[in-house]
Amino acid sequence: MKRFAIRIEGWTLVGLSVGLILAAALALILGLGGSEGARSALRFTARTSLVLFLLAFTASAALRRWPNAFTHWMRRNRRYLGIAFAGSHLVHALAIAAYGVADAPGLLAASQPPIGLVINGIGYAFILAMLATSFPRPAAALGPVTWHWLHRVGAYYLWFGFAKSYIPRAVMDGFYVPFALVLGLALAIRLWDAFRPVRPGVGSPA
Repeated sequence: MKRFAIRIEGWTLVGLSVGLILAAALALILGLGGSEGARSALRFTARTSLVLFLLAFTASAALRRWPNAFTHWMRRNRRYLGIAFAGSHLVHALAIAAYGVADAPGLLAASQPPIGLVINGIGYAFILAMLATSFPRPAAALGPVTWHWLHRVGAYYLWFGFAKSYIPRAVMDGFYVPFALVLGLALAIRLWDAFRPVRPGVGSPA
């Protein structure tokens, strides 16, 4: 695990993750073809986005709770995991576009109610804002306090977006139960860290 963590770091992690996700999504779209290929790419990119998001979302709390080589790697690469998540979700948006091209009536039939579309739109706005401010100059222009609140509120909002998608499905289909459980566990880890007593010499939750 330590050797793995050393070799896949930083921008290498971002490039490898997003490159593989994009290649796999294109393979599904072109290989299966039509709306079936696009739907498969949608499901695949939604799940890769979930994994990358949860790694970034729990990185600091997991390190404080279970300090080991992997959680150190998570925390060290939290920024890059977040950028890779944004890249994965942008590929997800491309899969939505491909679905619309292949089967516009099917996409409209599968679309969420207007409130769901608004929630997802706000989620993408948070993703783009958090991605932009993951770089030094935009982050400095925003200021540390505003940056902190943007990324904290954005992280919980994105958790809510995933929960809105997976938890109702878990009620109807047992396949989605593990996704719902992992989302619940991730939130519990974050909240445990947020409300834990801070010992002298130990940093506050980030």
